[in-house]
Amino acid sequence: MNLMQTEMMRALVVAILAMVAFGGCTPQSEVFTPRTPERKQLTEVTDAVVHLVRVASTGGASSSEKKSALRRAVAAVAAAEPQFRQHSDAVVNLDNAEALGCIRAQSIEIMDLEILLARLDEAREQEDGGAVKRREAMLVRRAMDATQCAIVADRVLTLRKIRRDALEHGAVLISEIYAIAVIQRTAAGLSVDALLRDQIKMYESIVTRVGAYRDVPVVTEALPKLKMLLDAH
Repeated sequence: MNLMQTEMMRALVVAILAMVAFGGCTPQSEVFTPRTPERKQLTEVTDAVVHLVRVASTGGASSSEKKSALRRAVAAVAAAEPQFRQHSDAVVNLDNAEALGCIRAQSIEIMDLEILLARLDEAREQEDGGAVKRREAMLVRRAMDATQCAIVADRVLTLRKIRRDALEHGAVLISEIYAIAVIQRTAAGLSVDALLRDQIKMYESIVTRVGAYRDVPVVTEALPKLKMLLDAH
């Protein structure tokens, strides 16, 4: 082996050793992969909720348009449910089990929202004032329960978490409960402005803590949409 070949071999060995020693330092996303069907499902949840709030806040929107927007939002949450559960399973522990259980309960409860609204319409058609008041009160209670769950989950799943991967999983779950809370509050005729502001603030905090080199699509893709929605609302 001549001198040139020897030097080339030495350079190759050095390069391989460098890759072994420093390859683990290269920033990589452990939670998300680019443009998967699963990622699109999570994006659809945000898009459906944004659409719902816009329709609900439009004075000229018909009752059928609002019901259609509600159905789309609930269907989007249902379609993404396997993704939400996968992220939940990745971070479940004794410290956050109660918060995760609350989110799970809310994800089940929202599936019968359309039935409750149909019964409310029926009571109104029958001019049954007592039934109307009871069902409207139930809508408000459900909205407040979902809001409380979102606030608690935010504190447990994002503010207390230090590891980047835990924050990323937590962000997905927070997107679920905030979507549910917005849907429930909209159905009950309650304001969503304060909730949206909290969600935006929490998302911005996650972006800062995770770092610009680690993309969390459920956050980075939602932030501009939520800000535009709040500005126009």
